[in-house]
Amino acid sequence: MKIRLKSVDSTQAYLKEKVLEGGVFQHLDCVTASVQTSGLGRQGRPWIAETGNLHASLYLHPGQLPLTWIPLWIGVSVAKVMMEYGVTRDQIRIKWPNDVVHAGSGAKIAGILCEKVQRIVIAGVGVNLSSAPSIEGRATTSVAGLTGLALPPEFPDEFLDKLLAELKFEPYLRVLKKTYEEWAWFRPGDSIRFEDSVTREEGHGRVTGYGEYGEMIVMTGNGEKRLLSEEVHLKSRS
Repeated sequence: MKIRLKSVDSTQAYLKEKVLEGGVFQHLDCVTASVQTSGLGRQGRPWIAETGNLHASLYLHPGQLPLTWIPLWIGVSVAKVMMEYGVTRDQIRIKWPNDVVHAGSGAKIAGILCEKVQRIVIAGVGVNLSSAPSIEGRATTSVAGLTGLALPPEFPDEFLDKLLAELKFEPYLRVLKKTYEEWAWFRPGDSIRFEDSVTREEGHGRVTGYGEYGEMIVMTGNGEKRLLSEEVHLKSRS
């Protein structure tokens, strides 16, 4: 089932409300909107949703993947669909945990927000397809900007259909982990600064890799630290 709305404050809030009201949904049912007035990003940030871009929320039954890998899996899947439209593999990186960015500039192309609601996951997916919104202090780009394509009005719906098809088959974790690491913006040896979103404690260290739950492993002056995406805001990379 695909619920298409002309305008909504947030597809994420809309689908979550319907689930909590007892609505009946199946795996990969989704809500999409032409215009989203109060889109949500990670850690409470707004997601600016412009006409011609994709704004959707997906209803997911967790399968065998650990819940912590679901946002990373969706990020990889979004990147794969982009490649079907001419974005090249070397143009894409995934900024942990799930922002899809331009490999050269770090400009954001897509973002994913996953929330556990009862026994399911609602995944909000925003992709800059036709245009890149202007965000103070943050570089952005779009599929059209990277490929030079003039995208038709129905393109967001077509992109979503391809994404749903990509997500239909859950990957083996070892294959997903390998693919994610190949696309990772933060590579082993990179020096990063991070901040705990709850305690505001700051730290720094060097990335050594990614763990079995999708956590980023960082070697700090106090030893190894495993960063969980819901707890950490990454401040920089060098």
